[in-house]
Order: sequence, then C-alpha cells, then structure tokens
Amino acid sequence: MAYRAEDNGDIVINGFENGIGASPYSGLTDLKSVNISSIPGEVSVNFSTALISPNAFTGTVGVLSSNATNNTITFQNGTGLVRGQAISFVSSTVGGTSTTPTVYWLGNVTGGNTAQLYDNYINTNVVDITSDGGTGVFTVYNVATPKFFTSDSSGYYYMVDSLGQVWSNQTYTLYNGWTFTGNTKHITGDNSYGNGLVYYESSNRTGYLFVFSESSIDYTKTASSDFGWVYGWKPVDGSLGNAAPYLNSPVNKGLNSLLTYHYAILAPESTVFYGDLSNVSSFYQGGSTPFDPATKSTYVWGTFSILPANDYVQCLAPLGTSLLIGGIHNCVYMWDTVAATFNYVILLAESYVSQIVTVNTNAYLFVGNRGNIYITNGSQAMPFVKVPDHISNTVEPYFKWGGATYQKNKLYFGIYATNNSNTAIDGYAGLWCVDISTKAIHLSNQLSFGSYGNGGYATALISIPATSAFGGQPGIGLYIGWATTIQTGIDATISTPYNTGGQPYIISDMIPIGTLLKPTTVAGLEFKLATPLLQGERVELQIASMLGGTFTSALIVNGDGSLISGNTNNSQGITVQEQQWILIKAILTGLASNPSYNRLTELRIIRN
Repeated sequence: MAYRAEDNGDIVINGFENGIGASPYSGLTDLKSVNISSIPGEVSVNFSTALISPNAFTGTVGVLSSNATNNTITFQNGTGLVRGQAISFVSSTVGGTSTTPTVYWLGNVTGGNTAQLYDNYINTNVVDITSDGGTGVFTVYNVATPKFFTSDSSGYYYMVDSLGQVWSNQTYTLYNGWTFTGNTKHITGDNSYGNGLVYYESSNRTGYLFVFSESSIDYTKTASSDFGWVYGWKPVDGSLGNAAPYLNSPVNKGLNSLLTYHYAILAPESTVFYGDLSNVSSFYQGGSTPFDPATKSTYVWGTFSILPANDYVQCLAPLGTSLLIGGIHNCVYMWDTVAATFNYVILLAESYVSQIVTVNTNAYLFVGNRGNIYITNGSQAMPFVKVPDHISNTVEPYFKWGGATYQKNKLYFGIYATNNSNTAIDGYAGLWCVDISTKAIHLSNQLSFGSYGNGGYATALISIPATSAFGGQPGIGLYIGWATTIQTGIDATISTPYNTGGQPYIISDMIPIGTLLKPTTVAGLEFKLATPLLQGERVELQIASMLGGTFTSALIVNGDGSLISGNTNNSQGITVQEQQWILIKAILTGLASNPSYNRLTELRIIRN
C-alpha cells in the first residue's frame, strides 16, 4: 500500500517512487506524466514532449499560378503547407503525371500557400518553374504509423513508417523538422509496409541505410552528396530486381497486422541480421575491400533456416555473443549465429514475442496480449512486470505492444489496449516506462496528440545519446513515433516541463474510510511539497468514491499560496459525503521556465 494511518487517524499517502500498484488496493492507482525516480520519496512534474514531424495535410489542392520573377508557385486551398513538406503532382504542367511520381520539397512558404520547389531531399536545388502554371492537383506525403528508427554515425536519425516511407532529421536545420526522404516506390504495393530499417557502415566510413519492405530491400548512401534510393537489392549477387526468394512476404499481407516479418538489427560484431519468415539472413563486409552492396565480392551474405516452418521471425536482439529470436509462438530461440539452426529454446507462458530489449546481460521480452514483460539471461524467462489492468476499468483488457527501448535504467515502451469488443480503452495512450531496478511502472509522458485516449500509443522508439557527437541535443533523450485512430507523428522529449495543466497527475490507492453499513465523510485534504510553489504553478486535489468514478475538485492552491477553491474551515469543497472508499487525485500544473517542478512528497486525508 502507498498509504498509512497515523495515531490521530489521519491517512498519509506517499511511496510514489514505487509506481503504480498491481491493484488499486495494494498501491497507487495511476501515475501519468510525472517523474518518480530522481528523488525517492517525491513525485514531480515531468519534462514534456514536442511534435517534430510535419502536421498531416489532407485534401485536394490545385496549382493556381507561378511567378517568373521569384520562381515561386502558389497553391489553391494550400494554406497550412510548411517548409520541407514533400509533394508530388497528380496532374499539372509542373511534374506532369507518372506511375512513379517525382517528389518535390517546399522551400520557404509564405502565406501558407506560396513557395519555391526543391528537387532533392538534402540539396536545395530550386526547380525552374518560371514557365509553368495553370491548374493541377498535387498530393502531400504525410507520416504514416511509425515502425522503426535507426541512426547513423554522423548523428542523424531515420524512421520508416507503415507505408515504407523513410523520414529523417538530416535536414532538420533546413526544414525545421523531420522530412520525407523521397523513396516513392512503396506506392507500387509490393514494397509497402515498412518492416525493417538498419544502418550499416563500411570500413571506409561510407554509410548505407537499408529498408526492408514486403518483398524488397532498398538502400541509399546516407551522405548528403550521395543520397539517392536504389530499389530491389538482391543480396545473393548484388544485382537489382525482384528480391524473392531472398526476401519473402506472406501470401496474405493482412494475415495479422501485428506481424513484422523483416525485423532488422545491426549486431555488435557489425553484422546485419534480418528476419525472412522462418529464416534469418545476414550480411557483412568480407575482407578489406570496403562494403558496396552493388559488388558481391565486398560482402558475405547468407540465409539460415533457424525457426520451425510454422513460426515467423518477429524480433531480434543480441545477448552476449548469441542472437535472441522472437517468433509468433511461445518461444524465444537462442542462436549462436554459426550453427545451422537454433541452439535451444526459451519457453514462455504466452505466444507472440513483439519486442526484445537487451540491457547488459539480461534481455526483456514484451510478450503476448496480457501486458506481461519477461526477463531472461539466456537460459530461462521469468515474469518481470505487468502493465496494470485496473486502469482500463474493465475485466481482462487486451494489449498490443508498440515500440520499446532502454535509457537511464528504464525500459520505455508503448502499449495499446482494447476491451473484448475490440474497442480502444482510454488511459494507456502515451509513453510508459518501468525502472529495471525497482520495477516501478507508470506512464511517463503524454504525447503531442494531447490526451491519454484516442486509441493512441507509442509505436516506435529510439534512445538518443547525451553527447552531441552522436546526435544528442540538450533536453532530448528519446524520439517517439506514435499513432492514434486519426493521427500519426514523431515526438521528441524536451527540456520544458508540462505547464498547460492536467497532464501530470497521481491517483492514490483505493482507501477504505468506512463500510457499507457505516460510510464515513472525511474532514479535509492537505498536501506537502519539498519546495514552495512558484507563481504560475498549482496543485489541485480531487476526490472520487469508486474506481472509474467521477472526480470532484476539492482544493486548488495557486503558486502564490492562495486558495483558488476550498476554504480554511476544513470543508475544502468536499462534496462526496458518507462513503466507503476514497480516491485522491493530485493534478500538478508546472511552469515552463525556472520551475519548482511541483515536488510533491505527501497527500493527507484529515479524518473527523
């Protein structure tokens, strides 16, 4: 329990560092967008996140006119376009029509609808449109559901989405955000569904980005001077064309929307491994000649029948010198990367291994649909922690795992919950984390779609090193790809605490204060802070009488110490009378700059 009774009858609620309890009767009911790890014994406002991908643009837009003087084009109904947005023309005198359309990038946008066009994702070559104009229709490339992140040795980051589109921050300073890199061949269908993304660097420091789609491997050099997509790489000989049978996709693409098929990683020994249905394939530079995917003699490629024929590779992770392979059944396969098949199997209590995150000599397995995370040292798997069911206010919610990563002694992950009717459940949308030392679990961040519902969850994650040499930026620790039922985007954690109200909150245990035959009314509520509130900060206490019930405001204290509501006669606005149970919700509103972080150490229920 996170509460205790004192000799005078008052009830004190603390123990915030223990996270959400396994049940609302054994620990805190909920914790969202707060920091519980920096100082044991207190909970504070967490740092927030910000959207760094372009807002989705929808609708049909026509070309209105061009201007020969400044070489710009104006779009009809184009208000809302931003610098760096990628577009292609369906029909017009600019770009014409094509099965594989030409992609252009908007330069400086004035008035939301007038811009120059660039012809390259990285270089700012302005397209000559002085003689073009008239009418026409174009489409905007929007971020689909983020699937995988990776980074290169220069500190740039890349993301592939569910349509196979690759996005990057390599031109962040030019476009003020993540930008589509122009791999348009995903439109043909066979190359859709981004299922793997990996960066590989040759001995001469030439970097390559590989995308694994349904039945194609595509790549590009990552240097700005050489950036350009090559489609349909056949690693068996370095040629181009249909990748099958060197990369297979299931007969029914809709077999299961959860399946990954071509999950890819760069292992510590500088070998790329990727899933291929029941096989694991790999490639690495062979010899001293720098790796070049177009020249087979520069690399070694092989494919291995590792899994049983009725199992598919879903995720990969190194553990020591071996490779852990998660499939759709209740098995994790341990493979030394040398043997013709797996060395042994780690059996699990559930089927479908969605993610594996390695931390030192252990690996954490995100398995099944019950919200269970397991831990293994390579010999057997044990339950580690479970996402609490009681937040759902239903019985046996079904969970779907999103992305997962590790940073600062915490596992970060996304999770999506539904009830038995497959209806999305509010309360889980956002970024979750669990401390691997204490097992304290809570939702650490609301994301930029702005609620804890809407069917939203973190679908892809990558941890960012603190050093600027590898892309680290002050205040940014994670890139978070997310999706809701209506939106998608990429967030970054930033150094500004939540300050607009309502995001960070704590809900106490279900605390018994009476019985069915003898319900009780409490006299008042109090709270204790480690430091005084500052002007602009506030703490609001609300109460409810049952799990899933409506919370009623009881006390709001401003940063200048004034009571916005409640009074000094101990009634404090409490309107719920004569009850068996009480839940206390503390809502913390922070300050954007020079904050105190609302460092809450205690909640107190004053008894009559």
